[in-house]
Amino acid sequence: MTQITRLSATARPLGNIAFPVRAKPVIDTQPVDTTVDEVSVATFTVAATASQGTLLYQWYDASDDSVVIGETAATFDFTTALTDNGNTYYVIVTDDFGSVQSSTVTLTVNDIAPVITTQPVAATVDEYGAWRPFVTATGTGTLTYQWYWAADDSIIVNAIESTLLVAATVENSGKEVYVIVTDVTGSIQSNTVGLTVTPKLTGSSSCLVNTSWDFASGAISGRISRDIQMYRIIKQQYAGYSVLSTRNKIRGRGHAFAMQMRTEPGKDCKILGWNFAVAGNRNV
Repeated sequence: MTQITRLSATARPLGNIAFPVRAKPVIDTQPVDTTVDEVSVATFTVAATASQGTLLYQWYDASDDSVVIGETAATFDFTTALTDNGNTYYVIVTDDFGSVQSSTVTLTVNDIAPVITTQPVAATVDEYGAWRPFVTATGTGTLTYQWYWAADDSIIVNAIESTLLVAATVENSGKEVYVIVTDVTGSIQSNTVGLTVTPKLTGSSSCLVNTSWDFASGAISGRISRDIQMYRIIKQQYAGYSVLSTRNKIRGRGHAFAMQMRTEPGKDCKILGWNFAVAGNRNV
């Protein structure tokens, strides 16, 4: 049986009683979209107030809601790569009474691959000279260089400086090159440029070769012919060198001999080689 107690006439009603309400933390400042250059630091920050206890943070990759490992502070920062462009993130803030998710933010990463400020230049160079194409560039950190033959994109061995040295030979005339400049952010390829070689001799020319014969053994060793034989050598444009044949008679059977050849002073002439054609008495 329930007993009901009558309130006395002097009893007063109770006032309002306040019961605690369990509220989630409140985000006071949302993270915002960020734009940075490649290999720069991107920073996202959230500010929140706890209802009860200590605030805890966890950042997430919004593309798949995966945890960003190790990012458990109000500020999330990292060094960017170009592949981070367009990534999205959010943070969940937690206290003793619950959790709240921030707005989603987007990261934009600017591509700052090296920039070539001076392109290599094609050149026409006299034969036996040198071609020195060069490039200047700006970038992040240390720049590296590699030159290539354009005909087959093959590496020019040991050509790893900003300036390339190419011998101006007939064989190299018409060859083209380019360089790839690289830094920590990426690479850039230069223009392709070529070498034209102007032959040192633009037409036929001639020179004189003075010859004499020396015996190297026997009672008559020593020079026995005078420097009177003058052979005319024709240098053809590009095609190489041709020699007009001539005859010379020497005597001294049974003795070793040698031929001395000297170009005439002041002439543009080089002796590239020779051979002997023996006729008549072969006991030389």
